[in-house]
Amino acid sequence: MKLKQYQYKPSCFFVQVTLPGIFTALIGLFSIYQMIVSDYGPAYGFVLLVAIYHVWNTFVSVSNPEKISVDTNKILFHAYGKEHSYDLEEIEHFYMRMIGGRKRIYLTINHGGIFRGRYWIRLEEFSENTELEEKLSQMEAQIHPNSILVEAKKQGKERLKKKGVPYV
Repeated sequence: MKLKQYQYKPSCFFVQVTLPGIFTALIGLFSIYQMIVSDYGPAYGFVLLVAIYHVWNTFVSVSNPEKISVDTNKILFHAYGKEHSYDLEEIEHFYMRMIGGRKRIYLTINHGGIFRGRYWIRLEEFSENTELEEKLSQMEAQIHPNSILVEAKKQGKERLKKKGVPYV
């Protein structure tokens, strides 16, 4: 099967991910300067640590993917010229947490780490977002067929469907 690609809206990606990452990097540089010249070194040290964490998540670990590609046996996350690829047979842990009324997903693959495996997905900003959410849910069910969480999500969708409430 050909890879199906879901793309973050480019202008939104720049404003919501890239620009804050650049701004945070500048705050980090300012913090280094202030640590050297001011009497508030420890406070600026803390600000620097937070800035490093944010810049790392944005530009190094690709925690906010710009594009997600999916087929029947593979999932790929792309951003800033980097790609994280996972074969479904090799995934032991795939956990989706819906946040903010199903507007965002926090996804961990193989328990995540500082270099890869933790992803924030803003569904509303991706092309064909309903289909993307369904694909990710199917993967979670395929990887964890006996999970009580997967079963609860499935039953919740069915209850809403029976009541005539759209699961959007």
